Amino acid sequence: MFACNMRIVCLVEVVHLNSELQGISGPKRKAVRSTVSIVQKNREAMLMLCTARNKSGNLYKIARNIQRVFGKMVANGMTTLRLKEPMIDLRISNAARSELERLLKAIKLASQGESLLGHGVLSTCEPVKGKVVKKAQTKMEVRSKADYPLTLGFPSSLQQLTVSGCELRKFDSRILRLHHLTHLSLSNNKLEKLPEDIANMRCLSSLDVDSNQITTLPPSLCSRNSRLCSTLKSLTLSNNKISYLPADMDHLLELVSLRVNGNRLRMLPQGIGHLRHLKYLLARENSILFLPFSVKKLSLLEIDVAQNEFASIERAATVDRLLSVPTLQDLAGSVLLSERIRLDETNSTKQCQNMMLLARNCAVCAKAVFRSYLRILVEFDLRRISETVIYCDRGWGCNAPFDVFVCSKTCFNLFRL
Repeated sequence: MFACNMRIVCLVEVVHLNSELQGISGPKRKAVRSTVSIVQKNREAMLMLCTARNKSGNLYKIARNIQRVFGKMVANGMTTLRLKEPMIDLRISNAARSELERLLKAIKLASQGESLLGHGVLSTCEPVKGKVVKKAQTKMEVRSKADYPLTLGFPSSLQQLTVSGCELRKFDSRILRLHHLTHLSLSNNKLEKLPEDIANMRCLSSLDVDSNQITTLPPSLCSRNSRLCSTLKSLTLSNNKISYLPADMDHLLELVSLRVNGNRLRMLPQGIGHLRHLKYLLARENSILFLPFSVKKLSLLEIDVAQNEFASIERAATVDRLLSVPTLQDLAGSVLLSERIRLDETNSTKQCQNMMLLARNCAVCAKAVFRSYLRILVEFDLRRISETVIYCDRGWGCNAPFDVFVCSKTCFNLFRL
């Protein structure tokens, strides 16, 4: 019996080599959604290529007909099969890695004249169904409660999903199974919070949760294990009720835009200045008292911190909490950070994890600061870090108070803004 499910759904571009060699613009076409399978006809293994226009498919001989296989990009779901007759290249992309590797192994066996019976790779010669090769749906907008897909679910190929005005109170876990999602907008709903496993979304490059009722954000949103750390480029959390952002938000190294307007934030994460790609920082209409000193490292196109509750520099006194002898906790914390040792429930207590999240860095020597420090407020001109500055209120102009920590009196004397 033949296995009837060995059909790879992918994109295939057919390049006619004769035309390229002669410098003629031949019948080359763009990559189209196709299925690639191996069938047996007259006891000979054949490569079958089906598209939406040609559901019956084209057959290509495999034995003594595969001139070359370009397999360097197989891990990325890409390969090129060069055929002798006809002289074409089949450029395959967007294929599942495991299926593509299985197909290439079968092609290698067939090229060597071996039988593929019993290997579970042969398919039937039946025409492909239209729904298999039709253009994948990449965008979806749900604007009312009646249109929400309660039973059908969301197409797995979605890259952009907008759900607005549907009065959602709970995050739909089915969205987490959309492995190609790049933009998610859940504005104008009634969500209370995001689930802990939101960080498991693959390839998420933009996350919008405007105008909801979110009170907290899950720490896993930007933990070191989160895929978002290397994919997320835009994070919009405007018009919610967020009181704080995850302390380790600086792990989102690819973040370009952070929009947190209209929340209840009292501060921004201490490590926000480590987001080297950040270009837009919009945090107007919050309750921010001061900005972390690390913001000085940013190079922004726009910053908006208007309508906040910045503390008065004149009234702020230097906080002196320097200890003559550092505590064991401080010493241990410095070692953990310098050695980049990861803490979790298996090797540390919750108290220890919280202490590490509250670690600051000395503005002079960058040493980790825990319980022993000098703390001062200084005034900083935001035009030094951003091309566009939305003016602050209460006479601040383009200035804002920066929260500065130093580890010793020596560093305090060396401190220069």
